[in-house]
This record gives sequence, structure tokens and C-alpha cells, in this order.
Amino acid sequence: PAMPYPGTGVCFIDVGQGDSIYVDTPTKDVLIDGGPRSAGSKVAQLLSSRGVSRLDYVIATHADADHIGGLITVLQSGIDVGNILWNGETRQTTTFQDWFSLASQHAMLQASRGQNYTLASGVWMLVVNPTQPLEFTESNDNSITVKIQIGQTGFMRTGDCER
Repeated sequence: PAMPYPGTGVCFIDVGQGDSIYVDTPTKDVLIDGGPRSAGSKVAQLLSSRGVSRLDYVIATHADADHIGGLITVLQSGIDVGNILWNGETRQTTTFQDWFSLASQHAMLQASRGQNYTLASGVWMLVVNPTQPLEFTESNDNSITVKIQIGQTGFMRTGDCER
């Protein structure tokens, strides 16, 4: 039978500690986190092997090194990046400073509950968390949480949100 959403898929990338998820649609592509810095080349190579030349949205769920470290390599890889969603939290770590230096060269959007992005016909992404201003003192609980909906199938990516 024909696929109801041809050209749409989700790839959960094995980055060891941390997360990295690539959402491929016919019109807009999303990368959620990049794992630790040591996984950056693996993530960039996977994207390259799939012919990815543009990421419309790169989501840094929160500032922990095991989520944004690998994004450093992706941002240096030559892939065209449209928008970067982040929660607005800053850190004084080298990894965060390196990531922020590269990320700030792109359109940075502060994620906030209720933002909705159409990725393709019948495919959308909804920001569930955080609220702005950030409501939690625990950084993990301010992680960007998104719901990706592909027709009747959906999943949520919660960063390290515990609430």
C-alpha cells in the first residue's frame, strides 16, 4: 500500500549519552539535539549521507553538553540552517559558549508553549514546553518539549524534562 506521507520519516540517531533525532519531510527538515560533542561527526555524516543540505529547524532542547555538543559540528558542517529553537537559558560552559557563538549566526527563536510549525502537508510540530519566562528552577524541566504529528501518528520529544 502507498505510504500516506511519502518522503516523511523520523531517524533516532544513536549518539550514546544524549539525544539526536532527525525529522525528514518533503518540505521542511528538523534536527532535535545533536548528542555530545563526540557524536557531532556521526550526526553530520548521517545527514550528509541522506543528502541533507538544509535544516529548517534545529532544536537545542536545553544547554546540557550531551544535547548541544554535537550541534557544534553540524553548525560547522556547511548545512544551511534556517532557525534555531532554544529555551533561552545560558551557561558558562565551554560547550555552551562554542554552541552559542555558532547558533547566534542564525535566526534564533525562543521556544514557548503553543508555538506551532507546519513541516509538510499533514505534518506539524507543536511546542509543549517551556513557557516564557521560564518557570522552573531546575534546568532540565525547562527543556524544549515538542510534539511531532505525522497524520494520525505522533510522538513527543521531551529533552530531559522531568515534570
